[in-house]
Amino acid sequence: MKLSVFGVVAAVLISASDASSNVTYGRGSPGCGKKVKHLGSEYFVPKWNVSGVWRQYRTYTPKHYEKDKPVPLLLAFHANAKPQPRFAMQSRFSDPTINPNMMVQYMIAYKVRIPAVQHCQTPRTVARNKLLNKRPKCFQKRWVGPTSAHKDANDIEFVARALEVLMNNYCIDVDRVFLTGHAGGGGLANILACHPRLSRHFAGMALMGPTLYQDLNDDFCKGARLPMPVLEAHGLLDETSPYWGEPARTVGAVPAVLDWLRRWVRRNDCDPVPRRSHLVKKAVVSHKYTCQGQFGFVEHITAARQNYNWLTTKSAIDISPVMIDFFNRWVRPGNLSIPLDAKGRFVVDEGPKKPKHTSTKPTRTRSRRPTTLKTSTRPSRTSTSTSPMPTKTKKQASGRGEPTFATFGVDIVSTPPEPSRTKEQPSRQGWPTFATWGVDIVSTLPEPPRTTSGRGEPTFATFGVDIVSTLTEPPQTSPTTTTQ
Repeated sequence: MKLSVFGVVAAVLISASDASSNVTYGRGSPGCGKKVKHLGSEYFVPKWNVSGVWRQYRTYTPKHYEKDKPVPLLLAFHANAKPQPRFAMQSRFSDPTINPNMMVQYMIAYKVRIPAVQHCQTPRTVARNKLLNKRPKCFQKRWVGPTSAHKDANDIEFVARALEVLMNNYCIDVDRVFLTGHAGGGGLANILACHPRLSRHFAGMALMGPTLYQDLNDDFCKGARLPMPVLEAHGLLDETSPYWGEPARTVGAVPAVLDWLRRWVRRNDCDPVPRRSHLVKKAVVSHKYTCQGQFGFVEHITAARQNYNWLTTKSAIDISPVMIDFFNRWVRPGNLSIPLDAKGRFVVDEGPKKPKHTSTKPTRTRSRRPTTLKTSTRPSRTSTSTSPMPTKTKKQASGRGEPTFATFGVDIVSTPPEPSRTKEQPSRQGWPTFATWGVDIVSTLPEPPRTTSGRGEPTFATFGVDIVSTLTEPPQTSPTTTTQ
């Protein structure tokens, strides 16, 4: 009985806190109700074209996923030059003991060739290339931010399209979409949190050793949806993403982490003085800020003896469970509308719904005979030429009863109509014959007089004729009949 009373009291307190914060969550995306495969495992989504570049990502769906129950979504970005499987193995966001109910989307950067090869080769590869006298080649997967990133790979559009695909095919809680990243991937997550188009879709971010190439001043986050919950963990011995910043770098300047943190404190309207505490003796220190009455809205964790690598169970503190707990505390503030298009699908950019398309093409009516005449360079029965061909009479019949008319090598410009057929011109098969090979007529010519050959057949053949002017028809002579 005590447990039931405790449960009722807890439910009342939770509902009261939700009502006071004016926040609703659990709103499902348009993908709710659709069947999903590969539960409890990771799988690669087939490559698809984004802005002319083929991209890919890897999806983890919780084992207890239900098609009608909205689940939170985590977009995870690996570090530059670090393979995605290695990042998934270190972060362990696909482990149910770490992440029991959150769907994870492992985004994959585009591979580019790095001109400064000394930054991406190990001593072993350098020695091997020197021994084999080979020119070193360096390819790395890099996110937008550093100057060495691929110019044609639009990472912002890649995230936008992936978010639309996930919302329309999975049951996602639209108010609990989070960002996480390591090093260069953390820098991209910070860019998305400050993006004027995409920041409205995210409820918070947690970063590990981010390389913050572009967030160099307060103007960077203008137009973004604020406030934004932020958790940042950094190793003080990190050389890839220096904690104290580096203004002169070959791939872009990096601000000091404390300067970047102060900018987020101002953006979220937080108290400037944090509450400091030791998580693991003196090796790991936490700084929590109170923002608009919410304690720990911005949190900064430093590890004294930690380098560039992700904080795991072998480190002073395991950062992955800390991030999951941080995400479970926050929901996207405000009752923001779910952007949908005219067909009810989720879209990143909400705009006016387009009216249904009305076709302006004329309706096609079927008829047995065409109403328009087709133009062709070959003789046609429906030709509109004004130059009639000479009428064939019985006097021009051959011995076989077929009128003959052949022209070779002639260019036809205008298509003459077929000569009229009468009953006086029957052929042996019962129809008259008319053949023209390669004809090109410049002007209309009447048929020249026909003469009878020894077999009683009128002959008329012209080879390679090119007539320019119109000639009058010469008088025809009566053919002499020959007896066979």
